[in-house]
Amino acid sequence: MSKWKEKFEPYADEDSDAWSDLENEEKLVVAKEFLEDVGESLDSFKIKFDEDEDDKVELRGKLDDLPVKIEVDLDDFAMEIYTKVAASAYFCLNYSLDAKEKEADEDDDWGDDDEIRKVLDGGIYLEDSDQEDIDAGVAAWTAMPDTLKTDIKAAFPYCSLEKIVVRTDEIETGYWSKENFMSTDDPLASVSGALSISAKLGKHLAV
Repeated sequence: MSKWKEKFEPYADEDSDAWSDLENEEKLVVAKEFLEDVGESLDSFKIKFDEDEDDKVELRGKLDDLPVKIEVDLDDFAMEIYTKVAASAYFCLNYSLDAKEKEADEDDDWGDDDEIRKVLDGGIYLEDSDQEDIDAGVAAWTAMPDTLKTDIKAAFPYCSLEKIVVRTDEIETGYWSKENFMSTDDPLASVSGALSISAKLGKHLAV
């Protein structure tokens, strides 16, 4: 069992109150130690904690010359990962091996069924209500080298990712619940892998 798999084990069960029962200072110690271990895989890093916002701790650093940031919400250890990059389009990559193509229902006057779903490859799909964003995502995926596509397809299940969101100024990946990454075989490797795939994608998309 990996170091952080073992350390997170008491908190990983969604039905457990072990994490919420900790004092904020205790949560901060765990979060800082984890982020410091993550930082060892970066070119440089620092841990940022503002006592006026004592429910959040951040890692800020650089990976392959790209600024990266991890925000951890101490209340529930929800984690968001950002890579700063100038990209030419907005799109969101999702992952599910069960994803099916879906067209918007243009006859739905209530707008409840206006999502479009475009399946790309290997469980990767796009979902949006804007056809232009879908088209931008298809174009971006088509233009990616096969090696990058392979890495992205592998990163989703390995890192337990739900989405990779590309905006014009950043790439966001995230773990929206502590159970999502604490239950992986190696939480440290999963988060480091998420940072790595974001940097690879950022390098490719940089304009």
